Amino acid sequence: MKKVLIAFSAATIALSAGAAAAQPYRDRDHDGVPNRYDRHDNRHDDWRTRHWKRGERLDTHYHNRGYLVSDYRRYGWRAPPRGYAYYRTDSGDVVMAAIASGVISSVIANALTR
Repeated sequence: MKKVLIAFSAATIALSAGAAAAQPYRDRDHDGVPNRYDRHDNRHDDWRTRHWKRGERLDTHYHNRGYLVSDYRRYGWRAPPRGYAYYRTDSGDVVMAAIASGVISSVIANALTR
């Protein structure tokens, strides 16, 4: 009986330690992505009001097709030079940045927020 009680107590302690260490799911900006995986929470809290400047380096997560603006003629913009592309940002700005380095050469502020 004593061995069963000790085994039961050890099992209870082992199982409850994992539950105590687990943290609740947190999603501060309510976008469905936990804070530890959310690119915005890890970078800066004011990502929607970020104003990009010429000479800054565009974050690498913008370098994918989801942020690429390929229909620039629709907006009346000139074609980007070779090695550059237009990227939309989360703040509504559109930047022309070097494809290889991400250095911003021009900014069209609030271009896609209308």
